Amino acid sequence: MGLLAALLGTISISGQVNGNIYSGENSRIEALGACSITPEATSCWDMNARPNAQLTDRVEALVSSAPYPGTFKFGRKNRYLVVDMKSPHGLSTTGPTKMEFFSGEASETLRLFRVVAERDQRQAPLRMTLTGIPGPPAITMPLRAGAKSSYAGSDAEFGPITPFVPDNIPGPFFMGLIDPWLNYYPRLIWRMPIGFWNSTTAPLTLKLTPFDRSGKPILYVDLDGRPATERQFRQENPKGYFEWKPNAVPRFRPASFRATIEAGATAGMGYTNIDPKHIPTVTVQLLYSKPVVIEAFPLDPTS
Repeated sequence: MGLLAALLGTISISGQVNGNIYSGENSRIEALGACSITPEATSCWDMNARPNAQLTDRVEALVSSAPYPGTFKFGRKNRYLVVDMKSPHGLSTTGPTKMEFFSGEASETLRLFRVVAERDQRQAPLRMTLTGIPGPPAITMPLRAGAKSSYAGSDAEFGPITPFVPDNIPGPFFMGLIDPWLNYYPRLIWRMPIGFWNSTTAPLTLKLTPFDRSGKPILYVDLDGRPATERQFRQENPKGYFEWKPNAVPRFRPASFRATIEAGATAGMGYTNIDPKHIPTVTVQLLYSKPVVIEAFPLDPTS
């Protein structure tokens, strides 16, 4: 269990926060304060509850090109917790907070989290989880049923890979595999059971990077799961990332191949949008998560 057991403590313990700043896992998250955002006005204050014009300007610049964020709940205290985040990893939230997304490009690092509190509540914590943190170095395996290799103190083993048409998409990170496209392209997804013992107390992700017969990673696919080129993808998505377009079925999308192993489980299911006949080999790497909690965001400014 060596390497996986070594990760256990890392996964089970929240990231250490020094004052209002978390630093770790190549990430830096700084709590800046909180805001009240309404269609009429935006006002922000720092972590000491002092009104802060500079933070207000930054938040206004971020939300100005987007519709009024979130859902206002009458009779409650509607606030936005603000952090500055620099991290190569993903971020999710738990508890009463919800991350808001904006179409504006005024800030690449500012993140807003909506919280709805009782009128007499003075402070609120922000509970986040850094996701997709790389574990031990990846290993290479052939993509075939019965393939087996030792990794991170466990045995990784592949089962048979078969076409799959789910009633619902299994998870939010399916890289463009969104219903109703499945109704038109039923062979869009393939799945494969993967044996792997997760001896930790949190779910783990196995990232499988597929390679074609020339040894190059498969980064994009067409509607039938065939490898596509970056040029084809960018012709349809000039900004370089997947763009959802209403009433249009995209011809190309990013390739995806991942599996989740629940805490204590000995196997999980991998899903991909790549036709497996184009994948002779994959690399397998463990991705884990780390909870980070920043306490005591002030929900009101000092008068």
